[in-house]
Amino acid sequence: MAKAVPDGKRDNRKRSFWSLLAGAFADPAVPLSPKVIVLASLLYLLFPLDFIPDLVPFGYGDDFLILIAGVRSLLSILSKHRANLARRDKDGPDEQGPIIDI
Repeated sequence: MAKAVPDGKRDNRKRSFWSLLAGAFADPAVPLSPKVIVLASLLYLLFPLDFIPDLVPFGYGDDFLILIAGVRSLLSILSKHRANLARRDKDGPDEQGPIIDI
């Protein structure tokens, strides 16, 4: 049986996912190709025209393959970004400290 999650904790999970996703797309250490695949697959799934029309048998096959490629790339982006965050946390703050302009 699944445990009930308090509403406040659920909101924090949503915020942390979206902030992690935004950080992953902004992270220069994450390669560009998975980012492009995620965005292209999202656009393809939202676009009304398909390579294979959905009316023919196996018409949803191309949508399914694009969805799989997008999810795999998204998971790759998030795992690389989380690894970069963990490495930064492990290394600690910069030895020089913050730069202050006077």
